[in-house]
Amino acid sequence: MDVPEAVIQTVAIATDVSVDDIRTILTEGSRKVYAAGEYLFHESMPRRWLGVIEDGEVELLRGLHGSATVIAVLSKGAPIGEGALLSELPHTASAVTRGGATVWQVT
Repeated sequence: MDVPEAVIQTVAIATDVSVDDIRTILTEGSRKVYAAGEYLFHESMPRRWLGVIEDGEVELLRGLHGSATVIAVLSKGAPIGEGALLSELPHTASAVTRGGATVWQVT
């Protein structure tokens, strides 16, 4: 599946990484559609992928067992789960979409 050029350009600008490098990384991925209220990943779980939000919004939450606090809201073009490139440590936050989201993911 081809990575949309608009996604590549947006990520390159947002991360200050070259278009060629972003293209190389993202060509290994695929599109995943998340339903409203679906979790993309949970705090303390292993990092399995990195991605870019193509459409929709994703809330990052910190805190477990019913006491979660929204620490950020990510939208179109935002990288997500990029910590997978940096370490093997588990996620430090959870990610959930309230209204649905489409994410280009690379495992």
